Amino acid sequence: AAGGGGATEEGPPEDPWGIPGLATALEAALQPHADLETEWSPEEMVSQLGKRLSKAANKFALDERLKERGHAAQGKAIIQDFVLAILHSVTSSCYDKSWLLEVDYAPPLVAVAHHTLRGHKVFARTLFPAMEKHVQEAVLRWAEEERLDRCVWEAVEACAVKESLRKKCRGHIMAAYDEAHVKAPWDTLSADTPEMAMLQEFVKGWISLFVARAWDMLQHGLVEEVQPTRDSQVLLCTELFQNLTSPDGACLPSDLVAAAETTPPNPWPFIAQACEAVFGDMDEGDAGAAAAAAEPAPKRQRGGRGGA
Repeated sequence: AAGGGGATEEGPPEDPWGIPGLATALEAALQPHADLETEWSPEEMVSQLGKRLSKAANKFALDERLKERGHAAQGKAIIQDFVLAILHSVTSSCYDKSWLLEVDYAPPLVAVAHHTLRGHKVFARTLFPAMEKHVQEAVLRWAEEERLDRCVWEAVEACAVKESLRKKCRGHIMAAYDEAHVKAPWDTLSADTPEMAMLQEFVKGWISLFVARAWDMLQHGLVEEVQPTRDSQVLLCTELFQNLTSPDGACLPSDLVAAAETTPPNPWPFIAQACEAVFGDMDEGDAGAAAAAAEPAPKRQRGGRGGA
């Protein structure tokens, strides 16, 4: 077995990284997905990930924040940073692995966290059993962000956006997604349930903020369109956000989808309606601005600046 991490008849897998329970937890987490790996054997999967986890953990152990006495909230934040730092090292080397987002990393990371973080001052007010919960929450957050990133790339690549502008398009989508959490038109739409209305409000805000950010791209970035028409721009946004909200992806905020207790249909008629509405609002705004510019400026009164 590569790295000395294989199972033996005498007992559980060895822990060549000096982290009790890590090899056992990795083997249990990776075994269900071993048939998806085409390059490494199951033993090599354990060895490769074990090396990455232990190396990243050792680096994080030098973080100066660990030496400062902290309260429970600080301890939780440090654990989340710890998990994200370790999983980033896994993502950077295993991004193309089909099993990357299928593995439950929480048990191995709990073993690493207990070994690396226990006893540091920043966790003076952090209950030791709470570490496991904090690790699990951080893993779920990481997985959601990774799925969002992949979903956005796939949605952009499936649309008629020039290849040279896809990265910029992806950036506009992500920035608008972040802003929509606060700037969406909350409490303005109605649906079968209040929860579905919130989901629709988020999506409409996401579309509107994207269009505002990506306007130059919509003017010049469509494939085979020298001068895109309004219809082609609306169609691109509709196609893009149908892909982003597809049940096959994971681009909608999980808490909103969970609250709605259902995933939107595919295709989702609301997307076309929202895109038409967003561009219609832009037209009304442009018309209002043009009308204001056409009004004659008020005449200045004679007699100086009019003091009392």
